Amino acid sequence: MDLDSRLKIPTDTTASIVTAGILGDRYVSLQLGGEEQILKPGESLSFTESAVILESLIGKFIYGKGGESGSSGGGEGGGGSGGSGSNTGGGAPQKKGS
Repeated sequence: MDLDSRLKIPTDTTASIVTAGILGDRYVSLQLGGEEQILKPGESLSFTESAVILESLIGKFIYGKGGESGSSGGGEGGGGSGGSGSNTGGGAPQKKGS
């Protein structure tokens, strides 16, 4: 993603994919950090957060978390998004490449 070169973005800025409204319009949100060092043209952000997908959260709420006894979801890690490494919010930002 290219940004206007006039913007001064600290190197510890976090990029998140967030949802606006109930219809699921998504956009990239930049949470500016406090670092004095500024990103140079061509550099990329080190900290990112995965998108929180509303449909997935609703499904977890309705059907419970995977692996519960009596569920027909296929046991641990079964039936679902397949995004085993995703951060669904509520945690520290993930450093890119971790």
